[in-house]
Amino acid sequence: MSKISLSEKDLSLLSDLLAYEKWATQKSQMYSETLSDPVSKGICKMLEQNHSNNFMALYNFLNEQ
Repeated sequence: MSKISLSEKDLSLLSDLLAYEKWATQKSQMYSETLSDPVSKGICKMLEQNHSNNFMALYNFLNEQ
């Protein structure tokens, strides 16, 4: 993949997104461990995985730059 020129504002926004995805992953994990209802627990685990995937995609994108 070719490198993209990112401004400081772009990098700041991506950094904010990384922080949000990390926070959302941690919150989803916490709720999945706290809840006893299997359906709610499954939804939280799915959300945790989705946020973790988003975090890794952003992280890998930034590492390629």
